[in-house]
Amino acid sequence: MSRSLRPFLCLTLSLVACGGVESDEVDEEIDQASAEAVVTTGVPFGPMQLPEEEWGARFNATFIAMWPGADKAYLLDELDLAVEKKTALSIQLSPNRKYLYLDNACSDGNGNKWDCGFDFNKWKQYVDRFKLSNGKGMDLSSYVSQGVLLAHYIVDEPFCAECWNGKAIPVDKIEQAAQYSKQLWPYLPTVIRVAPSKLVGKNLPSLDAGWAQYVVPATITSESAVAANVSSYVANEVDTAKDLGLGLFFSANVINGGIRSGNCAIDLATQSDRCSMSKQTLLTVADKMLRSNYACSVGMWSRSESFNGDTYFARSDIRSAVDSTLKPLARSRTRQPCKR
Repeated sequence: MSRSLRPFLCLTLSLVACGGVESDEVDEEIDQASAEAVVTTGVPFGPMQLPEEEWGARFNATFIAMWPGADKAYLLDELDLAVEKKTALSIQLSPNRKYLYLDNACSDGNGNKWDCGFDFNKWKQYVDRFKLSNGKGMDLSSYVSQGVLLAHYIVDEPFCAECWNGKAIPVDKIEQAAQYSKQLWPYLPTVIRVAPSKLVGKNLPSLDAGWAQYVVPATITSESAVAANVSSYVANEVDTAKDLGLGLFFSANVINGGIRSGNCAIDLATQSDRCSMSKQTLLTVADKMLRSNYACSVGMWSRSESFNGDTYFARSDIRSAVDSTLKPLARSRTRQPCKR
């Protein structure tokens, strides 16, 4: 259900009738604007799932997913709010609930059924909510050119078999989804939450960017070792993204991606034997990512209270790290395009 009664009559008309432009003209406009964010300042920086009331205050970027009942008016409300609050968004147009895309209809013909994994058609039904009657996607080009709509987040962790009931999404299915997005919004970058280093050798021509989320390896037990490790991680993902011709989103798993310890100083872990990132780890990791000169956005997982993100980001030491160091650094950096 939409939060406003804003009319969206023009969404049912053609793009040209509503003041839209043809796709080749849009591509030209996006190319001209790709190096400059009209709305946001510097590199977009902020945690995923940031509540709307916090947009633009301490952070100028976040990730959101459209809920199952979202419609065209709701999407425009979110984008207009992002413009107003100068916050860049990565948007998953389908709900961020993996079970909604599972195909439970597989059968061997003898009455035996099983879960056959990601169902493209179920995913497509949710994306088609933002499709016009003429077969094109809603005209979102102005939000892209303003730098407020960073990318269409196609799917979350597709290669994580455990995340998909034991069945990782095949590469051809990921490409099918990214290609469909391109059919609707040729000017909108596509991204999946997979690091570029995990995309080597994968045939994904419709994918524009990778998403590298850093977790301190279990073998690292001191703050001093984090700097060298994350430096290597960032350099490798940047080099690989360049080699593959991909844009790059960085992220830090601040909730359970810190140095592991038998007794976490402040235990927010949502997985066993893992701790949240300390202030020093956060400063070290985010600094390396923000100074990479390649990432189009630097995020953190996650602000959601479901993962104790409200507790983490309310900590005085974390607030200090963001306000005194990371926010000024992010806004001083030159923004990079999310598409190469």
